[in-house]
Order: sequence, then structure tokens, then C-alpha cells
Amino acid sequence: GLDIRALYLSTSCLMASLLEKKPHSYSSVHIHLDAASLDLVVLREKELLYNRGVELNTSSPDSILDAMESALRSYSREQGQLATELPLHITTSFEVDESFWAQCEARLSFSGLSFERQHSASSAPLLYQGAGLLDYLALPYAVDLLPTSIKDYRTQQAAQSGVIKQLALFVAMLVLIAGTFIQGVMQRNAYLSEIEQQAATLRPMAEEVMQKRAYLQRLQEQVTRPDTPYQHLGRIMAQTPAEGLTISRFSYTSKEGIVLQGRADSRERFDGLIDQLRMVGKTVYPQFAQAQSIYDRQRKENALDVWEYAISIDFPGKASDVEATQ
Repeated sequence: GLDIRALYLSTSCLMASLLEKKPHSYSSVHIHLDAASLDLVVLREKELLYNRGVELNTSSPDSILDAMESALRSYSREQGQLATELPLHITTSFEVDESFWAQCEARLSFSGLSFERQHSASSAPLLYQGAGLLDYLALPYAVDLLPTSIKDYRTQQAAQSGVIKQLALFVAMLVLIAGTFIQGVMQRNAYLSEIEQQAATLRPMAEEVMQKRAYLQRLQEQVTRPDTPYQHLGRIMAQTPAEGLTISRFSYTSKEGIVLQGRADSRERFDGLIDQLRMVGKTVYPQFAQAQSIYDRQRKENALDVWEYAISIDFPGKASDVEATQ
């Protein structure tokens, strides 16, 4: 069916069509004839001075001229100014013959007879042109008579349509993001699988290289091993657990041995340290091979069990009297 966009007054449409095309700096009378009505407007620049609408029930030229004269007399009576003193512009939305214009000149006694003859039978009617200008330009004298209920319904429909479009756009973005993420995960998994295959091929060779490197490193350490207290302390610290055991005293006697004293949160901590020192003493550091416990005592500290211990590491060979303590 017909979808009404807006309802405008015919006067507003006529003003828009006349003034937006050629505004006048002087007062002028405009009469527009339609198939069933007559509109008379008096304008000065873009200001409406007078307006009158007359219904036409006949297409007789005499009746139309009578209606025009009646509208002009009403203006003169209500405004106190003779309409014949102003320029007259007549437009029609239908084709008229020359006899009609001759009768206008004879019966409408305007000073100078400066009226304009124009018809729009071959183009859009003048009122339609004005309605289009009102809708497009949002002119100040546009009066929209469309019912509020229709406007509210259209606003609601437009809001719902906007929400649906936004939801559709949001869903499309989610699908795009999900597709991109899934594609990225698949590519990553494929790349990781390829890397794993290459790693599985190279792992045996790498392990062999690491074993040979470790063996060469042990040989080098045995050849170039210095017997300094700091070196021995660093090697012992490398064998201690990451937590649960502390060394509070390190006593070193050159070519004789080392005595360690400290605390542990369990007996297994310093027993494990002794076992670890003996193990590396068999392969890398022969000085640690004779590591043994001197004593271990349990006592309470802040309601917790604490073990105090002492470990002796005897070096092979004779002793000297040089002692370092840290």
C-alpha cells in the first residue's frame, strides 16, 4: 500500500517552491491553481504576509476568476492594502488556453498587469516540488501533519531495524573472529606437529652430542680443577636442595678436607646431600667421595622440628695446617 512519509500544508509547499527558487525583496501576490483548489499567498522575501485557500468545485474559467477576485478582495479588506498595488504571479498545475489569460488581464486590474503565467503539466506539480524541498532541506516553515502514532511507529521500526542490523553485524564479527581463531589454531597445531616430527628425528643425535659434551666437560674439569675453597663451596652448593636445608658454617683445610654445619627441616635433607656428594665424588669430584655425617641432632624451634647437622669431607692425601672459614 501507500507509505506516507510526511503531511505538509499546501501553503508551506507553495512557499518552498516559490521562495527557494527565486526569493523576492518586495511584496508580491502568488495565486496557484490546482484541479480542486486555489491558494493565495502574499510574500515579502521569505516571510508569509497573508494566506487564503479556496475550494474549487468547477473547472469553469469564469468560476475560477470569481474565486480569484474573491480571495483578492478578502486580502484587501483584512490587510487594509489593495491587492492590485502588488505584482501578481499566477501558476497552474494544469494546461489552460490563451482565453483564460486574456480574461485574467481583463478582470484582474493590477497596476502594470505584471503577472506571471506558468503551468507544470509537463513536469511535477508545483506543490509536489515544494513538498520535496521541505522534506529534503528541512526548511523552518515546514509543518508536518503526519499523526504522532505513525511517527512513533516508524521510529520504533527504525530502532528495531537498527538493533537487528547491529546484532547481525555483531554475529558476523563473532563468526569472523571465531573463524580466524580456529584457522590460527589449526595452523599452529600443524606447525607444532611438523616441529615435533623434526625434533623426534633430531633428538637422538642431540642426546648423543650432549652426552659427549658432558663427558668432555668432566674430563676438562678433572684436568684443570683448582683446589680453592670457593670452587669447592660452589660445587657443594650446586648439590644442595633448593629448599629445606641451609649451610651456616663452611670450614676448609687445604689437602685435608671440609666440614659443613647447618640446619635442615628433615633428616632426609642432609642424608640426601651426603649421598649426592658421594655420587659426584665417584665421577667428577673425587674430593667428595668420602663425605660422611659427623652428627645430627633434632630440636624444637618455633614449634617446628629442626635438625642440626655436621658433615665431614676428607680429601685423599696428607693434611696441612691451612684453614679457611666462611
